[in-house]
Amino acid sequence: MALACLAAALGLAVQHPLGAGPAVAGVLTVSLLARYFWILWPAWMLALLPLAAGAPWTGWLWLGEWDLWVLASAAGGYAAISGPHRQPLPAVQPPWRRELRWRSAAWVSGLALLVSLCLAAELGIQDAGGWALGLYDTPHEPGMALRSVKAALAMGLMLPLWLRSARRAPQALTPALLLGVGALAALSAAGVLIEHLRYQGWQLSALDYELSGAYWEAHFGAAVAPAMLVLCLPFAVLAVMRRRSPLGFVVSSGALILSLLALLALWSAKVGLALVASSGLMAYLSWRQRQMLRSGVSDPASSWFPGKVPTDADRPASRGPAFAALALLCLLGGAVAWRLQPLGGSRAVWGIAVVVMLLMLQPGPSAQATQKQRGLSFALGGLVALALVGLTLLIAEGLPRVSYLAFALASGLSLLLARWTRRGQAPWNSPLADALRAMVWLWALGLVAVMSWTWAGEAVWAWAWWPLLVLALAWPLSQDRSLGGAFIDLGWRSRLAGVMALLLGAAALSFAAPGGGMGALARWGESHWPKRLQHWGEALDVLEHRQAWGFGVGAGRFAALYQANAPLDMQPPDYRWRHAPDGPLLRLAAGTHSLAASEWLRLNQHIAAAPPDLRLRLQARAAEPVSLRAEVCQKHLFEPIACRSQDFALATSAQGWRTFDLPLGGSGELERSGPWSPGLVFSLALTQPGQRVDLRALSLQGRDGVELLRNGDLAQDLAHWFPSAHRNPWPWQLQSLPLHVLLEQGAVGLALGAWLLTLALARLGFGSARLHPLAPALAASLLGFAVLGLTETLVDSGRVAFLALTLLALGLGLRATPPVQPAPAPAL
Repeated sequence: MALACLAAALGLAVQHPLGAGPAVAGVLTVSLLARYFWILWPAWMLALLPLAAGAPWTGWLWLGEWDLWVLASAAGGYAAISGPHRQPLPAVQPPWRRELRWRSAAWVSGLALLVSLCLAAELGIQDAGGWALGLYDTPHEPGMALRSVKAALAMGLMLPLWLRSARRAPQALTPALLLGVGALAALSAAGVLIEHLRYQGWQLSALDYELSGAYWEAHFGAAVAPAMLVLCLPFAVLAVMRRRSPLGFVVSSGALILSLLALLALWSAKVGLALVASSGLMAYLSWRQRQMLRSGVSDPASSWFPGKVPTDADRPASRGPAFAALALLCLLGGAVAWRLQPLGGSRAVWGIAVVVMLLMLQPGPSAQATQKQRGLSFALGGLVALALVGLTLLIAEGLPRVSYLAFALASGLSLLLARWTRRGQAPWNSPLADALRAMVWLWALGLVAVMSWTWAGEAVWAWAWWPLLVLALAWPLSQDRSLGGAFIDLGWRSRLAGVMALLLGAAALSFAAPGGGMGALARWGESHWPKRLQHWGEALDVLEHRQAWGFGVGAGRFAALYQANAPLDMQPPDYRWRHAPDGPLLRLAAGTHSLAASEWLRLNQHIAAAPPDLRLRLQARAAEPVSLRAEVCQKHLFEPIACRSQDFALATSAQGWRTFDLPLGGSGELERSGPWSPGLVFSLALTQPGQRVDLRALSLQGRDGVELLRNGDLAQDLAHWFPSAHRNPWPWQLQSLPLHVLLEQGAVGLALGAWLLTLALARLGFGSARLHPLAPALAASLLGFAVLGLTETLVDSGRVAFLALTLLALGLGLRATPPVQPAPAPAL
């Protein structure tokens, strides 16, 4: 098995469009990692799924780096099973110690679902013309049938490795899985946020820009990045709940904050509904699990998992007043930020968030300070801070950016002073040091108004003076031992949790406030509902017409069926590669109805540069003149931010090929200036309804004469060419997971999938897995995925489908093993 998997992986690697050398090296590296870390790799490999994202550069749609990843991991894992081993293997654990065991019902149902998927693949391939598979098959060709079922086949390939890891080292399974999925959440979120920062800046408004992160499968409108984050988010929450060390808590909190910020940037009503359902279920199951363990049920052997659920003896003293003070401080900061947002915008919101965070992290006053000295420290600090704010304001009149630098300086000084004061060493444990801390914090607070003033002008002062004054009074209250003593006694964990909540609240406030994007996104989503309902009805009509309710029409056939059943005046756009007697060609067809520019079908290729005086040369053939748009844009994957584009009227003839030399121009303004610069993408699209054209011999060059296109002659099929129509998902996506399964696999496949999901949720909530540490997170992930799938297809992405099936399989097999009892003392 190991040799077969390695041969298949290397066979695909040598045909990789970006070069066989790096692909082969990657396969061998992953195989070695899986071979020597076979206990942990089945879980760790999940973390690196976002890196398998080369399709926009390779042109592979139904194959990809993810296939190489799985095959290489399986090769290494099966090689580890067969040996030899340099060190003795861990002993096989007795059945009662194994955390992963599937009962007969799960095995039979899972095999039935796999058979249903294989049958759907066979039906889809036969409907597409048979097993004539190509590496670059388009959405209408046979390869797409396998794209829909590869995740299940990969899961079947990896399942024995999961079982072996659980049998030999059950204590490693749960921590490795938490680390793998938590890291996957962080990497997925980082991809989304990096794209947002590079192309959109800091404002969390996604109406005119659809983020995709590392998930190119969104090229036809799939919500892939939100689905991956909804699946991973409960594990990030669980990591925060279980970590006990400050470093672990900070790292886990960072992953959680990244995930939530990314979800805010990807926000929609369906994402919000999925998060509400997921978080509600996780909160209930975590509370119930905690109550059961505190009521006398022993913590299971899974307590190898980091952290421990406390018993009654571990209950902390009541901290109600402290938590109330923390909550009131957060609410006060939120109210002030909401007041300042209309004029100050996101800079005011984030400034107030940082100021309140600094206050949360402050220690109490020095021990020898009296009540009168504390009051004098605040008054003295306030006077000096007022002078510093005035000085900064005078400088900012000529240099507005100085206010931002001063705010960063004040914030850093506030953190340093808090750290030095906590050490309790002279001179930082004196009333004078308290006055210095108050001065720096009040200076940072005043600078929020200055930053807002540089943006909105004099109107800020009348709007902001009293909210900032109210917030300034929080300093003496938090430092007073009679009123603020409860707050001072809070530990690091509670303070960091408050900081995390504050940062997330600031992001949510920036997004939800007027002009922040949430209202516009809600209106945009509502406008799509009538079209969505009509779309679903048309799919059901196809099932009725073909009488395929039992076993479906076959996998990967939706795009072809949509095109075949669309009215003549509503035909979707299309593209095909053909090998004609006179050479290969690319056939482009526009839809027969008007589409907005963002809805056109584009054929894209990433290019390395955009020098001055760009020229496009091509040969074209068409029955009538066509309008062709050629563009070079700064893009991540799909959404342009700056373009050099031209519309060309091609006077073609159906009898023969004509050569065109088309000037795109430019002065090099799109050139990349560094690794952080936006990527460059060349695109072709037909702009008028009903047009068709054949293209070949494409060449794009600048003044320097260097060829910028790869495979411009189309001799390598569609290598390096990548389609996108992400604002027009209807011809490519059914936009509903249950209906997608019903269309491809029929009622049998839908019933099997629903049964397995129900069985997994029942086991995690009420069955033998209910006490397992991962049970709340697994159940929440599966429910959130199911809710999001009500209005999204999701499983068209092999990576998302693989993760969802992995979590489903774990939900069906995990169990809370009996606790490890200490050995009895020998009798005397």
